[in-house]
Amino acid sequence: GDKKGGQARKAVGAALLEGKTVPFQEVYVISPKQASSKNKKKNKNAGGKAARQIRQQLAKQQQRLKELKADNGKPAQIKQVQEAIARLKKRQKRLAQNGKRRNSGRVASSARLLGDEQVDLTKFDDVRTPLMDWLRRKDNRLFARAFVNRVWASYFNVGIVDPPDDHSLANPPSNKPLLDYLAAAFIENGYDMKWLHREIISSRTYQLSWKPNETNRHDDRNFSHSIPRRMPAEVAYDAIQQATASDERGQEMKQELEGRAIAIAGSGRRLNARKGPGYALSVFGRSTRESNCDCDRSNEPSLLQTVFLQNDSDTLQLITSNREGWISQVTGQLGIKPVRQSRRKATPQMQKLSKKLQGLRREQAAARKAKDRKKIQILGERVRDLQSDLARLTRNRPVSKTAGEKVADLDSTAIVKQAFLRTLSRYPDDRELSRSRGYIEGAEDTTQGLRDLLWALLNTKEFIVNH
Repeated sequence: GDKKGGQARKAVGAALLEGKTVPFQEVYVISPKQASSKNKKKNKNAGGKAARQIRQQLAKQQQRLKELKADNGKPAQIKQVQEAIARLKKRQKRLAQNGKRRNSGRVASSARLLGDEQVDLTKFDDVRTPLMDWLRRKDNRLFARAFVNRVWASYFNVGIVDPPDDHSLANPPSNKPLLDYLAAAFIENGYDMKWLHREIISSRTYQLSWKPNETNRHDDRNFSHSIPRRMPAEVAYDAIQQATASDERGQEMKQELEGRAIAIAGSGRRLNARKGPGYALSVFGRSTRESNCDCDRSNEPSLLQTVFLQNDSDTLQLITSNREGWISQVTGQLGIKPVRQSRRKATPQMQKLSKKLQGLRREQAAARKAKDRKKIQILGERVRDLQSDLARLTRNRPVSKTAGEKVADLDSTAIVKQAFLRTLSRYPDDRELSRSRGYIEGAEDTTQGLRDLLWALLNTKEFIVNH
């Protein structure tokens, strides 16, 4: 509607919760700017002056050519004048064509859709209408095939056509009958995205175990087993936030978009700071939106991600000093008083290395798009070296102060189960429960014991991978 800025974002969030269709303005219709009468006159005068100059020069060269031929001039001189005449005639023709284009205006009256007939755009109030009709036509499965393939790739880490944005004849699908079935059924169900997601996740293929056997251990393209992979940047960031948040704050995050990664802008100079959600998302490979290539995003694990989870000030602040955090909630219930925290800031050298690393990431994306394998390898080595340097310099862990109290009669079993549920979405087994209880009960400082448990769970592979 007419809402803008924050009001528009809130309206979109409310619509999503109600299950409504949300418009994304990826395509704009901009009316061509009509030239003023003053500009038209100016352009006409400029074009007329250039044409007169060319005609005058052409007449002079033609007259000179006649004189040379009459006086039996040298062949080289005659050839030089003839070439000058040819150049002037070429300029004259080009100028005439430009004038015709200017006079015809900028509004296109027709267009040709991919593999289809020409469309008369003057018959439509909105020129996007024939495009949308063409995309959703039953005899045109290009859109449906591309869409279902991308959804499949998001669930299985590899598309039926992979990479998902390359549907050329040189890149056939790994399972054509499957792709044809999903595309046809997607069209028959009225392009219902809920149906598509339900169809995929209720399939036997999606529900296969991630544990491989001897016959499919090295298979990563035929969907013989689930492939563990690192969560996408936005999911990883939200998972960290929710795992460390209090029960009340966690419930709010499930109902609202405010503070969620999906609501954070993906571009802008202010997001390149050393701290904050923009930095965290860049660490986990979120696209910088500098190109429309899938290679601009990375879901590959890196050393910097490990450092971020283990020792970054933002992560440790969420665990130790978050007033709306789970640790504060539990210690409050145990009657332990909170203590103010202090932390060391990132050094200028660390900020410089982080900025340089972002630049290398952009170069990597460009190299992947250009399919320059040699450059990709060189940049990969530079990124790894830079990550090692940054990991060595990272010493900005908060100075963790606690009240130093030990609670003797705490229900450690319930606390451990809560910690596992909020991080790994499961209960601990007997061995895990025993070790975790022993650590918390044996800690001289109960608050520090709880922090260590939550920190350890956040740094497990099980937390950060989709399995």
